[in-house]
Amino acid sequence: MLRTLTLLLSAIAILTVSVQTAALAQANPPAVIAVMDSQRILRDAKAGQSVAKQIKGFIDGFQGVLKREEESLRKRQQELRKQSAILAPEALEQRRLELQKNFNDAQRMVQDRRIAIDKSRQQALEVIKAQILEIIEELQKERKFNLVLDRSSYSWVSPELDITQEIVRRLDKRLPSVKVSRPEGT
Repeated sequence: MLRTLTLLLSAIAILTVSVQTAALAQANPPAVIAVMDSQRILRDAKAGQSVAKQIKGFIDGFQGVLKREEESLRKRQQELRKQSAILAPEALEQRRLELQKNFNDAQRMVQDRRIAIDKSRQQALEVIKAQILEIIEELQKERKFNLVLDRSSYSWVSPELDITQEIVRRLDKRLPSVKVSRPEGT
């Protein structure tokens, strides 16, 4: 009797879980998938190319300033070496500390400018990403997908599911370029 009751309760539990699982499955629509390659979109779209070109210009300009600063510090270091034999130890130490401070300031400047350039890049990319999301929403209404995966998250996909080129085409129409704000200190 106890065994029959246990089997009956087990059967009821399994049936309840099966009914709940079936109800959940009916509540969620089937996945309709689209895929995109966000890296390719940024690389191929005119707006992404515009951002990359402007950032390269900022970096090139910064590298010119950096090269001049490095050359100045190198000359000062060579002068200090030459003067080390004739300067008093206190004066030599004072100039060495001053030169070290200048080296530290130059390193801080490099770090600050890199951060500023990255910030400007990110702000420009946010403008592009906002447009991409709008385009995805439009495509979702047209093609009725309910899930978009990025190319970086899978190994293979059927080409029919890829919406990358359509995103690039629409993005080029809407946003042919993005003005990148000049990074602080450049």
